[in-house]
Amino acid sequence: MAAQGLGRAPDWSQALDLLLSAAELGHIGAQRQLAILSGARDGADEPWRGMRARIDIDALLAPPPVRPIRERPRIGVMEGFAPGPFAAWLIERAEPLLEPRLVYDGASWQARPASRRTATTACFEFLHPDLVFAVLQERIARLTRLATPFHEPPNVLSYLPGQQFEPHFDFLEPSQGPELAALGQRVATAITYLNDDYEGGATAFVEAGLSFRGKPGDCLIFFNVAPDGAPDRTTRHAGLPPTSGRKWMLSQWLRDKVQPLM
Repeated sequence: MAAQGLGRAPDWSQALDLLLSAAELGHIGAQRQLAILSGARDGADEPWRGMRARIDIDALLAPPPVRPIRERPRIGVMEGFAPGPFAAWLIERAEPLLEPRLVYDGASWQARPASRRTATTACFEFLHPDLVFAVLQERIARLTRLATPFHEPPNVLSYLPGQQFEPHFDFLEPSQGPELAALGQRVATAITYLNDDYEGGATAFVEAGLSFRGKPGDCLIFFNVAPDGAPDRTTRHAGLPPTSGRKWMLSQWLRDKVQPLM
């Protein structure tokens, strides 16, 4: 809450100090997060306070440069967006929370199972994320200039062989007027690849004729709307199934209106 300014002004320095306090009090999750954020080596015997002192907040929150891939639709990749320890931590946090993936019915606002979307997911709402999630959200916010209050809750997705998400759009159709009015348009999508020990499983943009599979930690970001705000129908894309192994991804959607906390 201190990092993202929930109910208060954002203060990353205090957020990291609070993490340090929790680590010194013996909280295992805080200790591991502090080690990850400080870049400590696995098994390093270093005081928690020393790890905190080594964290350069500006460097920690700065997003990697974007390498453009397509102009239409607007697609780019940030290589090394989520370093290896970040990715491993997200998978570990998500695995016990996975549930069948649901699709929202724009007319009823109800989440329903859908045969076209068979991956499982862990949704990290409100108080469930931690500072590792928060760092990645802040990096995306600084890149897109859409602050974290405009972000939907982050989701970690798991695809076993044969599981997929058939071609779809991430934007809301004009017919979904009530949701657009209340929550805004989903203007951008950021997909971070968390592992590579699987075969197949690329992200395919159907109209653009592009198939992309990032290295672990790479973040694919694309805008679902044109510069004038109209839905961009060249963004239709699919999460192709792995043929072997298990694919893990972090999905983050960004809206053009502040999102409710609950």
